[in-house]
Amino acid sequence: MRYTQPRWRAAVGVATIAALLSASALAGVRAADPITFKVGITQAPSKTGLNPFKALLSADYTLMVDQYDLLLEFGPDLQPAPGLASSWQETDNGNTWTYHIRPGVTWSDGQPFTADDARFTLQYIFDSHDPKYTGPAAPNGNDTDGDGAADNPLTAFDSYVDLDNGFDKTHITKISAPDPMTLVINTSEPIITLSTMYIPMLAKHIWQNVTFADAGKNNLTLDQAIGTGPFRVTEFKPKQDVILQANKNYWGGPPHIDQLIYQYFDNNEASVNALIAPSGGVDFLDTVSPDLIASLQGNAAVTINNAKAADFVELGMNSWDPTPARLKKEGCKDCPKGPTTGSLGNPWLTKPEVRSALAGLIDKKELIIEALQGYGSPGVSIVSPLNPLYAYQPPPGDPATFPDYTDDASRDAAHLQAQDRFTQAMAALGFTDTDGNGILNAPNTADAQLFDPKGAGKDLEVRLFARQDQPTDKLAAELLKTWFEAAGVKINYTQVSEDPGLYNATYPSTSNADMDLYIWGWGPDPDPNFILSIFACNQINDWEDSNYCDPAYDEMYGQQRVQSDLNARAAIVKQMQDKIYH
Repeated sequence: MRYTQPRWRAAVGVATIAALLSASALAGVRAADPITFKVGITQAPSKTGLNPFKALLSADYTLMVDQYDLLLEFGPDLQPAPGLASSWQETDNGNTWTYHIRPGVTWSDGQPFTADDARFTLQYIFDSHDPKYTGPAAPNGNDTDGDGAADNPLTAFDSYVDLDNGFDKTHITKISAPDPMTLVINTSEPIITLSTMYIPMLAKHIWQNVTFADAGKNNLTLDQAIGTGPFRVTEFKPKQDVILQANKNYWGGPPHIDQLIYQYFDNNEASVNALIAPSGGVDFLDTVSPDLIASLQGNAAVTINNAKAADFVELGMNSWDPTPARLKKEGCKDCPKGPTTGSLGNPWLTKPEVRSALAGLIDKKELIIEALQGYGSPGVSIVSPLNPLYAYQPPPGDPATFPDYTDDASRDAAHLQAQDRFTQAMAALGFTDTDGNGILNAPNTADAQLFDPKGAGKDLEVRLFARQDQPTDKLAAELLKTWFEAAGVKINYTQVSEDPGLYNATYPSTSNADMDLYIWGWGPDPDPNFILSIFACNQINDWEDSNYCDPAYDEMYGQQRVQSDLNARAAIVKQMQDKIYH
């Protein structure tokens, strides 16, 4: 899920965990009055935000949570808890999962929810990957071009059901509903993520009429947006407002409000002004930009909640280094191409040594103070420290980590130490300031000319993109530019839109990865499986944005998913994070 304010991932683990800042101002109502709750948002849902298979932004996932339920939810300790399944068990050495469906659950249109809906949901995803599938979801077959691959695989939830390595490699062997209250999943190897599937359960009586092609590209109509959740969308105007009505028959008890409205604002100041407006404004802001917190403090009508969150901000680095075969598969046929591999990114960023050296220049303490006004904690990796079993810590003195400091004097010394360390690391790769202008020059050897024909011997220049509507991103970009240029890297900083700007720039399929560095964000699941999955090679042009690809990482990713011993799994997960960190 993409997070707007400080959701992300980090190509080199340069993450800053942001505090979750929310504010509310509630007016009094009489008990008999219908209650409308208005939430101000600055990220509009995407145009396909009602379709769970097209959800990408945090605003899309918010609507998903309002409308749909999971088979198993997450409890207060972030461990699996009853959801649409009131209980579950593993048997047969972890190769059989049995879920007992909660009785009395109905869809928001009044139809009963049964185990067959859950079976259908998972089977629908599996069938979309099966090139041999024949049925109503693919009326003309699912491999119409005869290339042996499914025409319209629905990939959004693949990492939860062991499909992301390919339909022919999944360890799930059978999905069945032997009776209306029982779902059974059989596997050839234990799959630990079957207790943490972040997959909304879909209504069979709705989705059996939706083709894979439509599910993969189109939004749902309001009549199709049926879930078992506490609300149902009745109006969908993403850049204006989204209106939901309470599901009074919700299995968890009727909501305490009758109508939920998400009101879109195109800037943070407008959302804050709506919160403090005496009338006609909003009741709640799900996120407040740190630079505007001071304007709300002391207002007796506003309550501010400051809490830690697993969401993080990244400095992404373009790692796309395709072979000719991968360029043909992943790249943009009709776009300009780079001179060597086809990537339009600076080729030196494909070197882990360069990415690690740049990471060592980033003073996260100062980023939090200056860009986040103190509302954050230094991030280390993509797995949150709120999940201590899987959280990673680099060894003391790791050169990819900025030197520690305690006051202004030691901070200045730390910056000089980081710069000296960077100079030495880059010198080992052949970078020196040959013309004395303060910017390192790329090596100019015969090998360097083959590797970087446009940049060999010239100043090391990289582009830095930041989202134009995010003040904290822009402040962070200015700091990064200052630190990198002080160390000898010329930064060409540009403010861009999130959509289509960053999406087009980061996807090889739309631009041949026409970017270098960028600031973006992620909101991980409680379990690390999803956030780890986005660095897999097969996620390029899907969840990936840094376009990182390492077969050794992919192998470890597959291992952690079928490791049922939690401590053994944690060891693998930490090895994966160490690889990304460096």
